[in-house]
Amino acid sequence: MDLAFYIYSYLQEQKPRVEVPDFGIFRLEKEHAVVDAESSKILPPSEHIYFEDNTTVFDSSLAHYIAEKTGENLFIIQSEIRDTVREWIRLLMLQKKLNLKYLGELSLKEIDIIREETKIPQSMEFFGLEEVNLSEISPASTVKEELTQKQETTKTEPQKQEKSNNGIWWVLLFIVLAVVGLVFLYYNYGKSDKSTDNSAKQDSIQSVQTEIPQAVSPSTSDSITIDSVQIEY
Repeated sequence: MDLAFYIYSYLQEQKPRVEVPDFGIFRLEKEHAVVDAESSKILPPSEHIYFEDNTTVFDSSLAHYIAEKTGENLFIIQSEIRDTVREWIRLLMLQKKLNLKYLGELSLKEIDIIREETKIPQSMEFFGLEEVNLSEISPASTVKEELTQKQETTKTEPQKQEKSNNGIWWVLLFIVLAVVGLVFLYYNYGKSDKSTDNSAKQDSIQSVQTEIPQAVSPSTSDSITIDSVQIEY
């Protein structure tokens, strides 16, 4: 059993404190992102795992957690935890040190088990953050200039759009006026041409009527012939 992995998973998913029966207590503390003045960088969050030597603890929360994760019998899990703890203690007695993956290094000093205080840095992807170099950050003046430029561009774009819209309206107005002018001219000149044609026709008719000779009445013609006969005699 990879007991160190399940201890670390429990600290992450359940509580920041877990008791390992007949061995001790592990605690997890997280630190927020900090500014490293020496390197001028913003470092991502980190973790500290602390160990307290205490062989009197007997909480079964860790065993229940492992049984739920693996689906194995609770009593079998508790037995495997006891076997793993005995192996850890044996290695500590022989080597004076025990390096546990995910949890750090434990050392045996006199009769106490002490965890060496080493920070466990997490990768950037673990917290979804990136290490930021302060020297690469633009000064406030540059940021202000960029903001003003963006504001100016946002202002000029509506003005350009308004000018283009005004130009379109002026073109449409010119077209409407031209059409109205053509209709007006066509209506007035067409009517005047028709009136002049009608007046010319009436004048020609009147002139024809005046040129027709008047018929001589019979009485006047007889008198003219009689007078001419009398003159001859």
